[in-house]
Amino acid sequence: MSSNLPQCMTVNLSPILDFFNCPICTEQLTNTCTTVCGHRFCHKCIEECIDRRSQCPLCMRFLNSSHVSKDFQYDELIRVVIDQKVKGEELYFKRLADEATQNAFSKEENLSPVEQVLQKHLKNSLASYESYLHKIKLDYSRKLEECKQKMTSRRMQSLSMNGKVELKQKEIEAECKKEQQKIQDELDRAIELLAQSYDMYLSKNLPQPSTLPVKSTLFIECFDLTIPDFEIGPMERISEIIPRLTDTIHCLGHDIIGVGKDVKFLLAKGNTYREDNVKGAEAESDSIIQLELNTKPVIECGLQPGGEIRITGQLLQRSDLPKQCIIKTFTVGNKVDYSTCTTCNINWVCETCAETCHAKHDTKPYIAGHSPQWPCCYCPKKKLCKIKNN
Repeated sequence: MSSNLPQCMTVNLSPILDFFNCPICTEQLTNTCTTVCGHRFCHKCIEECIDRRSQCPLCMRFLNSSHVSKDFQYDELIRVVIDQKVKGEELYFKRLADEATQNAFSKEENLSPVEQVLQKHLKNSLASYESYLHKIKLDYSRKLEECKQKMTSRRMQSLSMNGKVELKQKEIEAECKKEQQKIQDELDRAIELLAQSYDMYLSKNLPQPSTLPVKSTLFIECFDLTIPDFEIGPMERISEIIPRLTDTIHCLGHDIIGVGKDVKFLLAKGNTYREDNVKGAEAESDSIIQLELNTKPVIECGLQPGGEIRITGQLLQRSDLPKQCIIKTFTVGNKVDYSTCTTCNINWVCETCAETCHAKHDTKPYIAGHSPQWPCCYCPKKKLCKIKNN
């Protein structure tokens, strides 16, 4: 039969879904069977019922296996309706997110970049809420499932009893509804508490623009290196930025271990540099601010998004440090390449001593990638080491 109903028409499924539940197990019908008396049950449920009492559990009519037939069309109907229900729920939450963002921001005006960010996160938050809520509902669905299984077991036991079967069934039904309502109340309470938690968290944590970190550009003159999108917190001091800066530079291929005493952090007023001001810029310059170690560039100097901090002076590299023998730098587990010096007639010469003390000697590899358990180097042991402080 063709339908002329509009595609956008919605139908309340609550009263319909009740007809998809088996009267015996109260769960969704599976492998639906119809009896000659016109009742529908799960195949497994009605077969067990017939085996025990040979009668319909609803009208008490005599039944045997020949009085039961598979209802494939009803199974297909259930599948289609449930699929449409799931799609409808997804569409509902999508419309909810769209309506929320449309109400929060004017359609008539183009959204600013900040408004676009807020709109995006509002949609994402609603989608995340839907996913989280789905998990909560699954937990409570499992509780309902356990409750239904328990009640089904009791119903099946009552069918094998003699006497007031109908009265017993009604008592079990009432108890089942009471237990299900209790579980539903717990779910409603959990959702209410979730909403309260969201409200409290957003009230405390929704940031004001002045408290947001700023993405700036760092330019390191000694390496002619530009680091874009370096995030600086509003309360972050230069002294707190330096460790992150050295880590970033190290990841870019420079073996940095710290900053020298001559290093200066410079910020141009208005975040715009002119080359004549930058070259040899001093702290007294009208257009350049020198940032001290305890300076907070965002809240104290007005560093803006996209602003540039220039770093002058020399950054300390590991290669600038004095060479040291392994007896000074030993760490258990570190691997060492040992050499043999035939000129001095000794083995077990560490890599540093081989490059420094025995640089002009006849050396060759002895053991590569060795992990010593103690600071072993025969160069200082034989009093041949020329490295200071060894």
